[in-house]
Amino acid sequence: MSKVLRFAGTAMKNFFSKPVTTKYPFVPCEYTPATRGRVVIDVDNCVLCGSCMRHCPSLAITVDRDKRTWSIQRMGCIQCADCVNNCPKNCLSMGNQYFEPGTEKVEESFEIPAKAGGASAGGGGGANIPVKGDDCVYCGLCAKKCPVEAITVDRAAKSWAVDAGACVGCGTCVDSCPKKCLTMGGGEAAPAAAASPAPVHGDGCVYCGACAGSCPVAAITVDGDAKTWAVDAGSCVGCGTCVSTCPNEVLSMGAAAAAAAAPAAAKAVDPAAAAAQAAIEADLPADVPVQLDGCVYCGVCAKKCPVDAITVDREAKAWAVDADTCVNCGTCVASCPKKCLKMND
Repeated sequence: MSKVLRFAGTAMKNFFSKPVTTKYPFVPCEYTPATRGRVVIDVDNCVLCGSCMRHCPSLAITVDRDKRTWSIQRMGCIQCADCVNNCPKNCLSMGNQYFEPGTEKVEESFEIPAKAGGASAGGGGGANIPVKGDDCVYCGLCAKKCPVEAITVDRAAKSWAVDAGACVGCGTCVDSCPKKCLTMGGGEAAPAAAASPAPVHGDGCVYCGACAGSCPVAAITVDGDAKTWAVDAGSCVGCGTCVSTCPNEVLSMGAAAAAAAAPAAAKAVDPAAAAAQAAIEADLPADVPVQLDGCVYCGVCAKKCPVDAITVDREAKAWAVDADTCVNCGTCVASCPKKCLKMND
């Protein structure tokens, strides 16, 4: 009897309720603003970098830089929005209106107008190419993020170059630069900066090897028998650990290193970098180390940490701390040769 009553209640509820289905296509469907209907392109801002094409999992997008066209197979698109999320110029969006279905595959093609003073047919950023600043540490992140592989970074030679003919002026390198030392608008590639500062060896050395033993990147070689001392300038990160540990005080970093090792307060503070650092500190609990400007990723803090809570990746210029493992001892802060660590307030 109870089942009959429940069925009768459901039937009466459905009888007085509005239909769930609609008489589509005779009655137009009302889409919500969040509906992922189809990919929409702003042709005025597209630079034909091809990032959307490379991130499309269904290979529905085709970018032809020579013909300056952007095309999409509407029946092949799965509305995942990966192209939208990876567009460096934010010229793609998800419209809430679906493409009209049909029995044949449809490819929509859009012609991208050439920008005055910008990319020309077949590529070329013209005057809108990245320029490198003095704070570059040659981490290579700009080259990895460049959608057209127009940037070349050689960390060993401390050289940075951009292929103006290949650059599309998208600005991805500028947005991804961790040191905020890239800008857009140069007419030609900026010259490479001088090599990183390395320690200078003075008179009075007894070749004890203390500097070599303390160097976090093993850039110094000492031969006590032959009385020779050498530093690999390409490997040296300019941290100054050798200078501070030399018992006879015969090592110095030179004028170039002094400028590079200037305290963060003496340098111009980038608002975006300051905001990012503040966000990192806000997410960390109190008494956990935080990284400040001036880090050279030498790894001393990671080596000195008694619980292995710190990870340093010199290639990627990345520094991280596991707040759950950290015991708040402050050893990393005390051992940092650049004094760029502090305990979070």
